[in-house]
Amino acid sequence: MKAFANFVGFQAVWFACVFGAARGAGWLGVVAGIVFALVCAERGRRVRSLAALALVGVVGCGVDSLQRAAGWIEYANPGLAPVAEPWSSSTALAWPAALAPAWIVALWVAFGATFRSSMRWLGAYPVVRVVFALVGAPVSYLGAERMEAVVIQGDRASSLAFIGLAWAFGFPLAWWAEERVRGADVAPGA
Repeated sequence: MKAFANFVGFQAVWFACVFGAARGAGWLGVVAGIVFALVCAERGRRVRSLAALALVGVVGCGVDSLQRAAGWIEYANPGLAPVAEPWSSSTALAWPAALAPAWIVALWVAFGATFRSSMRWLGAYPVVRVVFALVGAPVSYLGAERMEAVVIQGDRASSLAFIGLAWAFGFPLAWWAEERVRGADVAPGA
């Protein structure tokens, strides 16, 4: 996938995740993240590529679950479906309350799909990845809060600083894990 299309696609997934969660439809972001991951998976290496993206999702789940447990952030729509379906008395699909919501995990998976495309330039600059995370993560969470998908808890400045620090650790770890599982780049179109 071309870098610009990858960038635009990730922004669309981010919006689907945040908008869906804020409107009680966290499943929208999960579907968007899965579709984006499938589209971005390398031809001829789909299993390895998807395994790498799944690992990024696990790392991201850990980072965002830590943020929730520490009380820095709370998420809208932690399940995969609206709290009550109009045609039944059932509640949202089960999702462990201690974990970051599924839509956040899907967002991390989609984020991992940018590592070899629109964010490829960061590969040569590990320190820039840390700075990118320190600044970019709090800004992204502020945007999600404005759309009512998250609530930044406690002392705002401290929570945002800790979110940035969590991402400064989690983003490079996710990048490293993705590289180890996916392996070396292959020629385009291979």
